[in-house]
Amino acid sequence: MARYAVAEFWCLLGGSFDPVHRGHVKLAAALHALLPNSRIVMMPAARSPLKQDVTDFKHRVAMLKLATQDHPEIIIDDREGRRPPPSYTIDTLRSCRAEFPDISLGLVIGEDVLADLHRWKSWHELLEVAHLLIISRPHPTSLSPHPEVSAWLQQHAAPLHALKKHQQGLVVHIETPLFEESSTQLRQQLAAGDHPTLSGLHPDVANYISTHHLYLTGAPQNPCSQLPTMTPPSRLP
Repeated sequence: MARYAVAEFWCLLGGSFDPVHRGHVKLAAALHALLPNSRIVMMPAARSPLKQDVTDFKHRVAMLKLATQDHPEIIIDDREGRRPPPSYTIDTLRSCRAEFPDISLGLVIGEDVLADLHRWKSWHELLEVAHLLIISRPHPTSLSPHPEVSAWLQQHAAPLHALKKHQQGLVVHIETPLFEESSTQLRQQLAAGDHPTLSGLHPDVANYISTHHLYLTGAPQNPCSQLPTMTPPSRLP
């Protein structure tokens, strides 16, 4: 279980991290630079009704620890892997809020996720336990959020500096550098045998993948791959 130091603000950066790449870690570092007193909590997704195949949880946690070993501001939280499926974002946030009631909590989601937000369990209750921190994606989607979601986002929109005054309840658009690394492309490269040329991976992550023979077929390795899996926070339904 993760152990947290005192921090004014926690950014929950969830995702499949399948595999974790340099872009994920760069994003975490960029968020910490924008919120200097923050603790970045990278939370690998377990299983979600909105996503199917994903590599075994223990491998993804191990790779995250390797990728972030030089970043003391980043914590790996494995609580989703310790809960029975399916996993929903609102339940994860409530768990964090119940355990640490006095922190300011922000859920980082990609702009591309907003089009599906109305499909998330109890999406309208997210702001009761956390802020939403919305980041841009390298390849923006043309899909728009559901009208009810759009109105809800606009109603709670706030500037970045407002986060200092509230523990939850705000929607803040955050400008971060755009990183081109893609887990999907990395899995395809690994399946094609391009392991030595994978500049998007931390060397220790690349060695871990090679040692454990992961991604050899281009599909995530999971003994329970026919069961529902977790969706990324940019996902987290």
